[in-house]
Amino acid sequence: MQNETLKSLLIKYAENNISRDELHHLLSLLEDCDESIVFSIVDDLALQHQDSKTGDGLFNKSKVLSSLSDRIQKHQINTQSNLNTRRIGVRQLGLAVAALVVCFLSVTFLLRLFSNDTHQQFKNEIVLPDESRPVLTLGDGKQYTVAETELKTLREGGIHIKKDSTGHVLYKINDLGGSEKVQHTFLSPKGTASILELAEGTKVYLNSGASITYPSQFHQNIREVTLHGEAYLEVSHDASRPFVVHAQNTDIQVLGTQFNIAPDLYNTKIITTLVQGKVTVSNGATKQTLLPGMQSQSDTRSQQITVSEADIKEVLAWREGYFRFSDDDMETVLLKIQGWYDIKGFSIQTTSSAPIVGMVKRTNKLSDFLRQLEEISNCKFKIQDGRVLVM
Repeated sequence: MQNETLKSLLIKYAENNISRDELHHLLSLLEDCDESIVFSIVDDLALQHQDSKTGDGLFNKSKVLSSLSDRIQKHQINTQSNLNTRRIGVRQLGLAVAALVVCFLSVTFLLRLFSNDTHQQFKNEIVLPDESRPVLTLGDGKQYTVAETELKTLREGGIHIKKDSTGHVLYKINDLGGSEKVQHTFLSPKGTASILELAEGTKVYLNSGASITYPSQFHQNIREVTLHGEAYLEVSHDASRPFVVHAQNTDIQVLGTQFNIAPDLYNTKIITTLVQGKVTVSNGATKQTLLPGMQSQSDTRSQQITVSEADIKEVLAWREGYFRFSDDDMETVLLKIQGWYDIKGFSIQTTSSAPIVGMVKRTNKLSDFLRQLEEISNCKFKIQDGRVLVM
């Protein structure tokens, strides 16, 4: 309900048809609302109107930008006048700053919709699939693209497609019986994320390019899977059968908990972040027990395991469809997005060393993502022959 109100007020603001009371309500909502929700709402509004050809009504470019420009100028003049003539309380100063944030969001929103100046800049587009198209490889080597395979064949392979409580597609793995030595692999291709539920109830959220290998039937004393890439697991509790994830040279053992596993950008460490419950991380030589909010890094070369506090929001941003950057340099940013987009490589031609901070929504088109990245950096981007050039 609050999100719908926020959306409605943002539209009224863009229309320049918002009352004083409504503006104060909007500012109050923005102060209390998580930044990711605001960005998500703005992106949703942009998508709803991106195919408009006439430019009439709410998103008439010249009319709205002119109106917002006037409002920003008036607000800056009034704010400066107030600062010069009287002392402003903390709350009032917060509202003034929030008003500028609204102006920024609105202008950014409109520029996303109508800016065609960078079209040539991104003419060599990289486009991802519209939906997850996971690949199932059975123990006998047969391989199926799930979206293109008949339901009967999928059922024979132990896959049942349904929707979870949030409306997302979920791939339910059925117990096929037989020997637990028969291993099947479920892959979420690059540029997609997939949700599957194992036969014993554990939910696995696979990030781009990640795969999980599981038995056709779990052993009666232990549940073991092998993971490549990043995944978030909600393990079904079973005190009689510990759940073990094998990730390169690292083993993560739990009874029932929620945690994230991922390799680092250079594939030299396995990073385990615990959200709920307790896990034991081991690599043969070292063993560490994690509590909620902690993160381990298991070095695949030295076999050392270090433990520290985790930034849960940053770790789990991918599950909400975002990249979260925290003082990242440009090379780190590009390495992160290379795991989502099919980028052949990149070239950094700028000398800017300013760190990148902020959240950017994942998109199907790389050009849309790069436009967002330009808004939080002082760089320009170009797609050329499958590579990203930073200028």
